[in-house]
Amino acid sequence: RNNASVGAISTNNSVENLILTFTGTATNSGHGLNLAQDAASGPIYKRWSIRNVLVTNCQGSGKYGFNLEGMEGSTFERCKAESCANGFFLNGGSNGNFTSGSNSTTFQNCYVSLGANGVNGFRAVESIFITYNSCGVIYTADSTGVAYMTECCNSFTYNSCGFELDGTHTLAAGYKVTVNSLGYGSGQIVIIGGYCYQSKGTKEVWVTAGTNAVVTG
Repeated sequence: RNNASVGAISTNNSVENLILTFTGTATNSGHGLNLAQDAASGPIYKRWSIRNVLVTNCQGSGKYGFNLEGMEGSTFERCKAESCANGFFLNGGSNGNFTSGSNSTTFQNCYVSLGANGVNGFRAVESIFITYNSCGVIYTADSTGVAYMTECCNSFTYNSCGFELDGTHTLAAGYKVTVNSLGYGSGQIVIIGGYCYQSKGTKEVWVTAGTNAVVTG
């Protein structure tokens, strides 16, 4: 964690070629890679490079393979959450609304393979200027969440990203653009070349009131 008491900013760090596996009872796990702030509007994680990181078996309720707060100018490349309850979370509202938002961060070739009862693949709350390139989510049995969720976010681009189901289950949505807990909406959400496989009764793109998105390809 960054240290809020001294206002330190963690800058120009990298995590590469790492496997994090929870070996206990999966439903008792915490987050996998957890970059968290100590306090509201606390120090950020600036210019981090996360490459070739695999997180497995984090299936605790509400837990993510990658839980991220206050990322700025950072990149995630070839990272994967496997057999987890959730994948990647830009948790901008962790310490209260608009206190832990991320900005100017890119996800490149990142992948989520959720376990049974998987929920969200890529989720972002109260963050801006985020790009996802060639990312994917695959669901197995009894999945109920959203592959790509943006809540009160602005200037997001999903480029050649997609999701796959097993053909017998449905999600709440493939891509969902929605409001935060205060009812503030999202804007400038662009989906280019989105891919949805065996989505059945799933809402492939779901844009709620107070938000907007552009879908091409």
